[in-house]
Amino acid sequence: MKKTKSQYWNWIDIALRSTLFLILPGFLLIYVFYQVLFNVELTLYWLTVFLAWTGVVKWMIEKYEHRSLNEPLPTFEGIERLMTTENWEILDRTMDSMVIRPTFDFPFNLLLNDKVTVQYADGRVSIQGPLQYLNVFLQEIRGDKKIEKKKNWTVPGIILSVFAISLPILLDGGLWREMKIFYHNAFASEEVQIEVPEEGFMGNSAENILGSGFGAENEDFVFYIENNEIIKTNKNFEEREVLLDSQGATRMNLNVVGDYLYFTNYDELKRVPINGGETETIYDMEVLTEVQIKDDWIYFTSYEDNSNLYRMDLNGGQIERLLNEYVSKFSVYEDKILVSYEENQALRTDRLSLDGSEQTRLLNEDTFKLLEWEGYYYYLDPGSKLYRSKVDGSGKTEQILYENVRNYTITDQGIFYSIYQSDLTNTQNGVYLTDHEGKEREKLFTTTNVTDFATTEQGVLFQSSGFSGRPRVYDYSTGEVRVID
Repeated sequence: MKKTKSQYWNWIDIALRSTLFLILPGFLLIYVFYQVLFNVELTLYWLTVFLAWTGVVKWMIEKYEHRSLNEPLPTFEGIERLMTTENWEILDRTMDSMVIRPTFDFPFNLLLNDKVTVQYADGRVSIQGPLQYLNVFLQEIRGDKKIEKKKNWTVPGIILSVFAISLPILLDGGLWREMKIFYHNAFASEEVQIEVPEEGFMGNSAENILGSGFGAENEDFVFYIENNEIIKTNKNFEEREVLLDSQGATRMNLNVVGDYLYFTNYDELKRVPINGGETETIYDMEVLTEVQIKDDWIYFTSYEDNSNLYRMDLNGGQIERLLNEYVSKFSVYEDKILVSYEENQALRTDRLSLDGSEQTRLLNEDTFKLLEWEGYYYYLDPGSKLYRSKVDGSGKTEQILYENVRNYTITDQGIFYSIYQSDLTNTQNGVYLTDHEGKEREKLFTTTNVTDFATTEQGVLFQSSGFSGRPRVYDYSTGEVRVID
């Protein structure tokens, strides 16, 4: 059927009324609610918004477009008795016509041009108005259906509809995550409440967290990950014991806190007694990366939330965001956090207070895997060259290594680093040791693709895909590399 100009104008009218009086108020209500409750700004994805708007407008037009219908009726007299009086208000009445409006279908009966015109001639009643109300009127005068006003209260339906429309926006804007965090903080409760052993305590060093936290130590033991098993050994890497077998997901980010060892198990943060026992899951909302513990707090980046920087307490509660940026790496120190993050397609480094309340620019250069050591910042540039600059800002930035560094760590003995080229026959591939100025270097071991380093009191652990994930150790006392038996 060919559409008339009046029909198109009716569709436009419905679209405008739906947008101004239904969609926008509903969206703004949700926006303000979550802004006040979670302090989160929505990220608008316009394609999602357009598709949601189109769906709502299409539904409104199909239901409420103006139509004309007619029905055989022997006489116009008594038609008012056939109408459910509580559902209709008579605005005008003549011998053979009337104008009525619905009092049900709130709030749509207020948003739309909802008048229904009824005319009688030649044994037929003709009605014009929104299709939804025409159908209800005809059902009533036929006696097919009585619409009870109390069953047409649609506020719960409206709330559900607005929520469904807004759900993609809520998800894209990160509000679903904020609701989960709100719930987690409100109800998280662990049977064992861990307390920090001492003021200034660190669960693992920044140098080890830079190496995915595959190794950690306390005063008596060294812990490391081998083929996804968590191994416990003494300081001399003897008396090896499997603390947790390989059953589980990818384990990383070891931290020792008192009598417990914390670690990530893909999308879970777990802890296990260092003397053996049942593991306990304290957080399982998402994949955590760069997990580092300082005093009462666990610092981490959220894979789900665009690598933003967060912290939570030692028992998995009080989760809070510290930095709303895409963080590549961060290092926690005594009184600060050094954070490298993306800004305008560059990597910048800022200094944050431990609670995130203060933030200052540290370096404007492209920095990656930044560490602080004895008055210098060490970091890799986009070309994987190692640089250092003084903490006090004096002097010029120095390039101390000219090779493409795969990984590195810093100790009192010097800088341990690895070189990896995709050409596996490259004779440069392996582990090296250089002084802190990069002036002298020594090749310690030839291997491919060293993935992680971990510093300990007695030596440096490193693991490589070149020997099936079995770690080796560079022993400070002998200056030799050996397999951990």
